Amino acid sequence: MLPTDHACMPVNVSPGKIHANLEHDDQYLCDDVEVDYKQDDITETTILNLLRGRNSPYFPDNKKLNTGPETRLFIYLNGHGGDNFFKI
Repeated sequence: MLPTDHACMPVNVSPGKIHANLEHDDQYLCDDVEVDYKQDDITETTILNLLRGRNSPYFPDNKKLNTGPETRLFIYLNGHGGDNFFKI
C-alpha cells in the first residue's frame, strides 16, 4: 500500500523514479515492486475488509491476503497520527 505516488508528482525532478540519495545511485522503487493499493484505494474500510477477508466474489485474487488459521501477519504502519487516531 502506498498512500501517494511520489514518483509521478509534478515536483519530482526525476519523473517516474524515486532515489534514496542525491547522487541517484539507487532507485527507491524497483521494477519488481507491485503496488496493490495506492492513493484513493486506501481507506479505513479497505484496510479493515482486507484484514477481515471481506471481499466481493469479483474482487481480484492478487489483492486478497489469502490467509488461513496458521497465518502470522505483521502489520507496519508508518505515517502521521496522534492520540486515538492514525492518518492514512
